[in-house]
Amino acid sequence: MLHHVFPTPIREVDLGIDPDQFKTYLNFVEQQNWCEDFDPWGNPHGYTTKIDYKEDILSLDTLKGLATRIDLEMSNFVFNDIGIDPHAHFIERTTSWANKQRFGDYISTLLHSNSHYSGVVYLKTPKESGKINFINEQNTWTYPGLAYNLHYTNKINSSSVSFLPEQQKLLLFPSFLKHYVDKSYSEELRYSLSFNYFVKGEYIDGISYLNLK
Repeated sequence: MLHHVFPTPIREVDLGIDPDQFKTYLNFVEQQNWCEDFDPWGNPHGYTTKIDYKEDILSLDTLKGLATRIDLEMSNFVFNDIGIDPHAHFIERTTSWANKQRFGDYISTLLHSNSHYSGVVYLKTPKESGKINFINEQNTWTYPGLAYNLHYTNKINSSSVSFLPEQQKLLLFPSFLKHYVDKSYSEELRYSLSFNYFVKGEYIDGISYLNLK
């Protein structure tokens, strides 16, 4: 028997929200103020609403229904899937922002700093607007630095895993997990919302104690 041990969890959810209600979320996001975003080399990332680093767009009244659903799914991810004790800890969304990609835009490799768990929900996803790709940097199956010739890939030896964005799809993942988004080849705009959460409460390890309020 082959056991897959020490996995990295990614939660994928189809929100199934009423289409008319979901359209109000998209229409609201489309009307936001946008600032152009660039990667470290000056190449176009598209646009973002995150002008203030403290911004939490999901706290706005129009998006509160969507925020409540995301809070619920993140709670399931943290406390049920991963197994963190809800009697000792609680989660808090720290920031959230919207993304807009045009033809030719992409998002280069990044991780979400100052955060425990992160995610993205897709509001509008035209065909060929780019997959999201998660990168495996843990080297749990081979010695670091060895590049074998593989005759097939699977969950053990893959260097990356891709997800095709679809409207109302929600992805949740540990914030340290590096990821990038392919270049968009769609003439239509793609919209998504990204967010970060922190796990607060009492941390106890032997004689070490930490209380994050």
